[in-house]
Amino acid sequence: MSRAVLRPWPHALIRRLRRRRGTSPRPTDRGIRALPFILLALALAGCPEDVKDAFPKSVGYQPLTYCPQVEVAWPTDPVDPCPEVLSVTSAPGCGGELNPDKWVVTNHAHGRAYLKASLLAVWSTMQPTHQGDPNWIRLCKTGGGDDAWTVPGSQCADSWSWLPGEEPEFPVSFRMQYHKDEIISVDWVHVWRQGPLEGTVAAPLAVGARYQKTLGIENLRVQTTSYVLRPAPNDTCTSIEMVGWLDADRTDYTTVAGTLQNAYNLLKLGVHTP
Repeated sequence: MSRAVLRPWPHALIRRLRRRRGTSPRPTDRGIRALPFILLALALAGCPEDVKDAFPKSVGYQPLTYCPQVEVAWPTDPVDPCPEVLSVTSAPGCGGELNPDKWVVTNHAHGRAYLKASLLAVWSTMQPTHQGDPNWIRLCKTGGGDDAWTVPGSQCADSWSWLPGEEPEFPVSFRMQYHKDEIISVDWVHVWRQGPLEGTVAAPLAVGARYQKTLGIENLRVQTTSYVLRPAPNDTCTSIEMVGWLDADRTDYTTVAGTLQNAYNLLKLGVHTP
């Protein structure tokens, strides 16, 4: 649930009821007697519900598509074949197939980057196996040191929890639960899937990873990101291509670009942490 909307109390109706009883609508008396109804209105009026969002297994961990206006080039450096910099761009109003039964129009972001580590090293960094740190693929958390790698102005969660996966048919399966304190608290869940797009689990030539919000507040209509990892060049570095989709209240296309930048910043920190 998110922020409730307090609707105006019908004072004209209260005055009519007072006149029928032969009393005047004293402000203090009126406020006290109306308080239970106001609290009920606060609890019920404009209060979003939790919803389940389909993430069919047929989608797997295949990469998301992106609209042409957000295609971005790989970062370049005249002396470094693998610059550890994310090139990212974003745009509003992009359409795409979230799953075979659902077409959505959302904010899209597209990012390309490199990390100076092997494909297996990067992929293993993306596989948290228990609750708590280290976890190098979560959303940012308000405070707690995350400001060091978070894009200023990012909308971060107040807490997060790792949960075991429920899809053993995928090579890597886990969930992440997030919580944010609003006037009414907000909770939502991401389901993660990962596996080889080419090659095998033991010897991948390309790795896919994808998460999607599957449960939580209805005002967060679409939140999903995909990753494609490939060795480049000769597996001394890893190329990372990321696509993010976002449709939520109080967000825009810059928000999803920040999500990709934060994800890359945190993953880079994890890859280079002993």
